[in-house]
Amino acid sequence: MTQNTFHMQSTCQSWLKLIAALMILLLAVPSIASDRLDKITSDEDLNNFVLHYYLHPQPELVIPAIEYAGTIRLFTKHEELALPVTAFFSVLFSMYQESIDEWKKSVDQQDTQTQKFLIKAMGNTPRQLAAQENSGMARNDIFWFAFFANGDTSYLDEIIGQLKYLEERKDFGLFLTAATAEWSLTSNSKNHLLVKATLETYKRNCVEENMCLIFDKILTQSPAQIEAEHREIISAQQKKGLWRQ
Repeated sequence: MTQNTFHMQSTCQSWLKLIAALMILLLAVPSIASDRLDKITSDEDLNNFVLHYYLHPQPELVIPAIEYAGTIRLFTKHEELALPVTAFFSVLFSMYQESIDEWKKSVDQQDTQTQKFLIKAMGNTPRQLAAQENSGMARNDIFWFAFFANGDTSYLDEIIGQLKYLEERKDFGLFLTAATAEWSLTSNSKNHLLVKATLETYKRNCVEENMCLIFDKILTQSPAQIEAEHREIISAQQKKGLWRQ
């Protein structure tokens, strides 16, 4: 699994790529929060800017981020990232209305695809963007990117809400939505204190025993352990003649 955020795998129809979809949120494996950035001239810079914005708000780097995203043709070459990154910018644009006119000038200088998605970011909230997605896994991505922008834990609530489908054994899509939610929450809880604290609150307040066990597992196990469990479940279903593409 590559650590390069902007070379994230997309979920395709083949079986092996559906397995890989369990790790679609490569943003869920961040380094520990970096210091403030001086510039955005590399994938690593953009990665840190996106992953840690809520910890280190730097509106002065929004234009460099837009320009770099345009330079690497992020919205064209990495379609699976298009709406999640749009959601990230959507939050930023709503936070800094006074800067929209200036930022729009930068957007207008980018390639057509970059313009398309960033203009969409100016007119849609993350939840409106999520409503345009049929894939639950893609919606999870959108909510993660929105969370990274401002630390609003209501976006974590959306992801946590998918965990109820971990016991799903008929609808493969629902199970994968829950599985990617569980895996990404496990990974991010190790690197983001706010994610960990949110999960701990859920665990303290949970009523249903199975959900309490899920929260305990997320907080105590590694992403590799979670992934291995998901693979075992999928393999067992395959042996039953289910979940085949």
